[in-house]
Amino acid sequence: MRANRLAGGLVILLIGLMFLLANMGVLDLSVWALVFRFWPVLLIVGGLTLLVGGGFRWFLVVLLAAVIAAGTFGGPVVWGWATGPLTTETFVPQAATAATALEVEVDMSAPSLRVLPPTEEAYRLELGYRAARPPEVSYEDSATTGKLSIRQEAHSNTVVPGGPGLRQNLALGFSAALPLDLLFDSGASSADLDLRQYQVRSLRYHAGAGHLKLRLGQPQGPMTVDADTGAGNIEIWVPEGVGVRVVASIGVGPKQLTGAGLHRSGDTWQDDRYESATDRIEIRVSAGVGRLALTRY
Repeated sequence: MRANRLAGGLVILLIGLMFLLANMGVLDLSVWALVFRFWPVLLIVGGLTLLVGGGFRWFLVVLLAAVIAAGTFGGPVVWGWATGPLTTETFVPQAATAATALEVEVDMSAPSLRVLPPTEEAYRLELGYRAARPPEVSYEDSATTGKLSIRQEAHSNTVVPGGPGLRQNLALGFSAALPLDLLFDSGASSADLDLRQYQVRSLRYHAGAGHLKLRLGQPQGPMTVDADTGAGNIEIWVPEGVGVRVVASIGVGPKQLTGAGLHRSGDTWQDDRYESATDRIEIRVSAGVGRLALTRY
């Protein structure tokens, strides 16, 4: 009985430690892609735990300890396995664009994403990669909306998306004059997107696991943000004086929203300006495990 109480206490302690380290940015949730890939190992660990006389609670203790160790220390170890130089490529339009807006779709296995300052061209992509197939980049120009697409998969012999050897470092820059609709889709990612100098109309971010840091500028009319992750931290900065509504569905994890002047009603947080504002931001977040924080600047 005492052993069961000890195991139960350790489970609660480790869950708290896991979220504390994640909130501090120490625990890298993107490493959980390894856990998702090698889940049969968890069954082996569970069987061994039972064989030596441990119960289900002790299995949870071992599992949580392994996840914390992988997330905290596994990143540097795993990334250290990678060898060899990165292949670097830059992509810009081959001719002046006639488009008055730009749709961008990024579909990659496990990218690290960042934003460049505004460019003279309609777009500029700087990509460095290793253990991945050559990228497929296409651009369709029109007198209304240009459509830019970049797709890249890991090599078939890469152990897991985001695992040993794989690198996908993508930096994106656009013309500040073009309204943007952005879509990012990946298995796991780390994204630091400072979009304050751009006219963003919509942004969709879908990742199995990852960290998203998103800085938004003054909207020109309504702006929508849709973030969907299995596990990860989402931090969003919005301008002062802009109407904001947040609809957040998070299975396990804190929501730090009231400090931005939002009032809660169920799963919706909204400020007093949103309903009447012409320039406003609607943010929809769905996550299994993670933290959501909204800050005014």
